[in-house]
Amino acid sequence: MKKLFKLCMPLVLALAFVITSIPVSAASLKEDTLVDGMWYGSKKITVYSKPGTKGTIKIGNDKYKFKTKRDKKSSSDGKAVIKLKKVYKLNTKVVYTAKYGNEKFTFKDKMDSYTDVSEAKAKGKKIKIITYNVHKGDKVKLRIGGKTYTRKIKNNHDGKLYTITFNTKKNIPGNASFRVKFINKDGKTLSNYKYKLTDGRFENALDYKKPE
Repeated sequence: MKKLFKLCMPLVLALAFVITSIPVSAASLKEDTLVDGMWYGSKKITVYSKPGTKGTIKIGNDKYKFKTKRDKKSSSDGKAVIKLKKVYKLNTKVVYTAKYGNEKFTFKDKMDSYTDVSEAKAKGKKIKIITYNVHKGDKVKLRIGGKTYTRKIKNNHDGKLYTITFNTKKNIPGNASFRVKFINKDGKTLSNYKYKLTDGRFENALDYKKPE
């Protein structure tokens, strides 16, 4: 049985996910529902629930209707894919309503940021920053060794890992600290955290942290 969760950034392995629970009021639908893709930059939301579940997702002033159909990959689950008409601004309000038979529930949320650093590898004067969920127009600012380096993302990497290589002015110590700040095309901070290398490597903690 699935539970109602919103998928966010991956763990150390790209196939694993950190999940954040969403409060709901109908227990049986809660256990059978999963919502994926409700984050800033996403162009589609996928709902997994009982086959025949009907509902709406309101994002800002736009409303999307859906009805789950039996998923070909599962004998018991239903699935609905909602294509979004645009990329919604960070923190846009979201209202999800679902109904199955006599059961109904609603939860409220917002388009959060799940852009972050998944991993980093440093050697000599180069450091590879493996990012997650960056989008066209985002700026990635790396602060290391007293210097700031900036890259602009040219393509969308929604829900995917993307590696950026920075060339620094000095050799990078194996235990160096560094900060990575992600800024979207609207000038909003998506993530801004300080990290520390261990023997030239960094792997993100399992707990997802919201932007400062």
